[in-house]
Formats: sequence, structure tokens, C-alpha cells
Amino acid sequence: MSHQPSIQLEEGWALIVEKGFKPLEACLDGGKEYRSTFKAGDWVNIYTTVYGMCTQRHPQSYAEELYHRVGLAMSSYLVRTALPAVQNLHGQFMLEELYKRWQNHYVMVRWVKKIFDYLDRFHVKRAEKLPLQALGTSCFLKEVFQQVKKDVRVAVLEMIQKEREGFYVDRCLLRNVVFIYVEMSGGELDVYVEELEKPLLEATAQFYSVQAAKWTESCSFPEFLAKAEQSIESEVARRVAYLHAHTEELLLRTCETEILVAHEMTMLEKENSGLVALLEQNKRDDLSRLYRLYSNITVVDGLQ
Repeated sequence: MSHQPSIQLEEGWALIVEKGFKPLEACLDGGKEYRSTFKAGDWVNIYTTVYGMCTQRHPQSYAEELYHRVGLAMSSYLVRTALPAVQNLHGQFMLEELYKRWQNHYVMVRWVKKIFDYLDRFHVKRAEKLPLQALGTSCFLKEVFQQVKKDVRVAVLEMIQKEREGFYVDRCLLRNVVFIYVEMSGGELDVYVEELEKPLLEATAQFYSVQAAKWTESCSFPEFLAKAEQSIESEVARRVAYLHAHTEELLLRTCETEILVAHEMTMLEKENSGLVALLEQNKRDDLSRLYRLYSNITVVDGLQ
């Protein structure tokens, strides 16, 4: 009975690179659909090579070596192409490029999962390694995201600030970038919380602290309440449009604290338009708004 000759590590890896990774990289760089790049014979050839290299008897079973080299191949492409492309841009353009490069990386990870399916289903479990999907995410986190996260955060917060000031911003882009933060967290939301949510809440507090102080000087109590309600509704819509659900409660509490709680007594006692004036003039709409806004706040000393 004849046996297939063993595939040597360098020989097999060279085929995988030449027939697989290089054409895929060229496809991604050219913006082409990767499925049309590979012929059926190429798929079969690469897949069977990987399978053979993983199932050969020790010491010629190269599952661990392949796993290591796959990670290096993904990281190498990110360092050579994705990172420079993102670092060369700023603001919204940088965010657009970041998302484009994340999409390209996602395509590569899907290809890797298909080609190295045997590796993912058997070696990863036996050796207690990261699944290839998670390995791909960790590569992007290390090689790209960690290198540009400060600039990304600044660009995201600047866009949100502009929207709060009444300018149009690309909400779809913001949603896509927030998705990257969530993906980088690996299901725990730690990266999203530390790198975006906390700075966002700080920026929110600063913005509404300044705005609310201006409103107390220029607005009557009913006008102040109307602005407060509109701001809170806008923040809820903002959360729904592009932020993670985890942020909603904290965002609302931040707005309520900076707008309603911080200026509670000043506005309640405002001459000619405060609470007493609303009651005396039977301003039912304003009183209803007052109740709606303050009823959800845990401690409101002035209304107890």
C-alpha cells in the first residue's frame, strides 16, 4: 500500500503563502471580492496541504507551527498595510480608514478560518489555544488598535461634540467604529468601557456643565426644563444610533446630574418663573415636564 510523502514545514508553508496569503492580500489591497480570486483547485490544494501538515505523524505534525505562523501572517499584513494607512490620516478620514482596514482584516480572518478549519476544530481545543477568530481579533488589537487608540478616541469625541453643537455627523461611521471597540473587548466590554465610554462620559459632563450654567442665566425655569428635556432625549437617540446599550444608563445619569441636580435649587427658586410661580399660574404642561424630569432622579432634595 502506497503512502503519500510527508509535507515538510517550509515546503507546505511556502505553498500556503504563495497560493493563499499573497493572492488574498493583493485582493484586499485592490478592493476585490476574494472568492473570485481563488479557483476551486487552489482552495482544495491549500486545504489539503493544511490538513496533511496537521495530521502527519509526529514529529512531522506541524499543527502548532502552523498556528503560530498564521498569527504571524495576519500580524505582518496589519503592520505592513493597515497600520500605516490609518496613521497617515486624521479625524473622520482616519476613522473611515480604520473601519475599512477592520473589514479587510475580517475578510482575512474568515478565509483563515475556512482554510485552517482542521486546525481550528482540533488543535486549538487540544492545545487550549485561542480560536482563530479570537486570534485574529487579538492581532488587530495589538498591531493596529493599540497603536492608534488615542487618536481614534479624539476623533470620535470630536464628532460627538460637533453633533451636540448642531452639526451633521456620519452616525453610520460612528456606529461602525464603536463596533470595533466592542469587538476589541472580546465580549467583556473592557476596551469599550476604558477607551471610549469613560472619556465620553467625562466629555458629556463637561459639555452639559457649561451649557446648563448658561441656561440658568438666560432662561426662565420652563425654558430651562424644555432645554433639559430636549438634551436628554437627544442623548438617548445618540445612544441608540451608535453607542453600546451599556452606556445608556450612565449617559442619562450624567446629563441629569449636570443639568438638573446641579442647578436644582437655583431654578426652583428662580424669581417670577420658579416652582411657586408655576403653581400659582397653574402651568400644567411645565409642571408635568418638571415631574417627568425629576421623578427618575434618585435623590432630589429640593422636591422631597
